[in-house]
Amino acid sequence: MSKQLLVNDNAVVSWYPSGMLSPVPDRLTVPDGVDAWIDQFTPSPAEGWARWTEQQFTQARKAQEQMATLHHTLKKAGFASLKDAMRTMGRDVGVPRPPVDPLGEVEAGVLAKQLRELSFLEREPRGW
Repeated sequence: MSKQLLVNDNAVVSWYPSGMLSPVPDRLTVPDGVDAWIDQFTPSPAEGWARWTEQQFTQARKAQEQMATLHHTLKKAGFASLKDAMRTMGRDVGVPRPPVDPLGEVEAGVLAKQLRELSFLEREPRGW
């Protein structure tokens, strides 16, 4: 169980038995009367901090690897690849400004094929 501590006129934070303050206030009250509840903080996970932290890293690993694959794909194609990647996703944002040259037709086709092969991008919205 936590104790509520008044920090100033606008914020209340929780003090936990472990002697730790929550890293962000549990409740913020702004001067105009709007309240916002913040529940991003886990006061004390049942499985213990070490196991909880390990699970968070494990869950994040797949997304990190997917983003690394996307990053390497775009980096390999060069700076202008960002515009073609957006076009492949249905968001035509034009051509790069000079001095950057757009990808050639063949390079743009190769990049589009590589992006379509990244299965995690299938969940991304297309177009505007």
